[in-house]
Amino acid sequence: MISNKLQLLCRICIISMLGPNPLRADSKEWLGWCNNQFVQFTREQQIVGCTELIKQGVLKQKQLALVFYNRGIANYRLGRLAEAISDYTASINMGNRDSSVYRNRGLVQLGAKLYDKSIEDFTQAISLGDTGSEVYLNRGDARESKGDREGALVDYDEAIRLNPNMPRARLARGLLFFHARNYQQAAQAFEGLFALSRPENELHFAFVFYGISLMQMGQFANAVMAFDEAILRAPDNPDAWQSRGTAKLMLADDAGAISDFTEAARLMPQAIEPVLSLGIAYLRQRRWFEAAAAYNSARAKDGTNAAAIYGLGFAKQKLGKHSDGVTEMQQALKMQPRISDEFAAFGVN
Repeated sequence: MISNKLQLLCRICIISMLGPNPLRADSKEWLGWCNNQFVQFTREQQIVGCTELIKQGVLKQKQLALVFYNRGIANYRLGRLAEAISDYTASINMGNRDSSVYRNRGLVQLGAKLYDKSIEDFTQAISLGDTGSEVYLNRGDARESKGDREGALVDYDEAIRLNPNMPRARLARGLLFFHARNYQQAAQAFEGLFALSRPENELHFAFVFYGISLMQMGQFANAVMAFDEAILRAPDNPDAWQSRGTAKLMLADDAGAISDFTEAARLMPQAIEPVLSLGIAYLRQRRWFEAAAAYNSARAKDGTNAAAIYGLGFAKQKLGKHSDGVTEMQQALKMQPRISDEFAAFGVN
């Protein structure tokens, strides 16, 4: 976004360019398109306007720097990252030292996965006086993307200090702890996020990560409630149904687990995980035919999946097909020697 300072410069730029400069008669239209101050033109029109002004070759360097800046904005909005980086760089090379040009180029470089360059730009923006929470959040994202979790956490904390009501920073902080497998701190960060007043549908995936964090700490009943919140906000989120089913399985609510896994399978019909989970739940209920059907379905999705082969063999044994069952279970154990332990963890042995 353009800073207030740069918006003022753009207005001054318009006045000065319509003054003594020897511009053609159509320049006023190109100026309007290029500045696009009230977004009344398309981004393509903005690029055309800026490009025409550049081609005229009569603008002063300071004016031209703002034209390249505006074209960089338009290219970024259209997803043309390389072009946007080039335009912002040209603007900087022509003397633009407003913090926003570095912040904007940093965003583009972050999107292009040029993390080191992105960090450099955000740091430069801060040194030029950008004290907004967004720049710290974005630098934190760049640092985490390159594996610098410690640096990212410092930036997320600073973003929250500057704006305690910033959901994105609290979410990023929670996800950082989650991916570092620090589930207690992840849960605390998510709880801080949920304390903020935000539209419900924006938080559904955060409740999933929160619930998984609680499961990792053995808090399965609380995890179910977290997944309830996720499903309430986004009933079509298969991960919420799948995760809630797993939590219910750990609570010995097999019927509830089967219901959730069935919905997860409906929402992601190509996925194997809900079908494997259904197999486990059916085995726990001694519903051997349903378990065999579930594992047959899983094998149809992936014939080399050890859990599907072992589970089918286990069900066949219980159905009286002892020889076939043992053969398949042994096959699975050769593929994955500890597969029986995974079943035993759910009480299937």
